[in-house]
Amino acid sequence: MVLFQPHRYTRTRDLLEDFAKAFDQSDVFVLGGHLRGRGATIPGVSGAKLADIIRVAGHPSVTFVERKDQLVDSGAAPSESGISSLR
Repeated sequence: MVLFQPHRYTRTRDLLEDFAKAFDQSDVFVLGGHLRGRGATIPGVSGAKLADIIRVAGHPSVTFVERKDQLVDSGAAPSESGISSLR
């Protein structure tokens, strides 16, 4: 399982194609929303959009969770995983 949270909108925009295949080796991929306060938002660039691109690229199990407090509720994290947050 891979948990990933994009930090900056500009980095996500610039590396969108690289991110599309970067997580191919993971069985389960959980993507969080961007960190708040890390640069201005860019129209069309979001964690949800990145999740869609990774799905289209063929990843078999992608879950997008906007806020880290929604992680357990999403069913994406095993209940005894010891995961306390996305960073």
